[in-house]
Amino acid sequence: MPGSGVCFLNGQQVTDEMAIKHDDRLILGNSQAFRVVDPLDPEASKPQKALVHWDLAQTERALNAWVAHTLRGAFRLWDQAIEERQLSRELTHWSLLYSPLRRSLRYLRIRLRCVSRL
Repeated sequence: MPGSGVCFLNGQQVTDEMAIKHDDRLILGNSQAFRVVDPLDPEASKPQKALVHWDLAQTERALNAWVAHTLRGAFRLWDQAIEERQLSRELTHWSLLYSPLRRSLRYLRIRLRCVSRL
């Protein structure tokens, strides 16, 4: 529900409707952590692999947030590198385009110096 607080499912923030299943970890706000138990799921009758507790839920949430932050930073750097490469190509293009003009200007300066000395 928008505006009703923060909710995490398996360490990832819930921003839209998501299906929950047996053994999912759910964190509501900053103080409630739950493990989903579906007695109709065939996996429910098997023994639990690991104890899910508050510290594990918070660690999972923090790790997912760190990974997301790191990936955003990597994508930002990638976009910046692409932008710099495009700028470099444009500068090369304009440099090649105006190179003959620069040579002509240089030639005209030399000619003007020669004429002014006469």
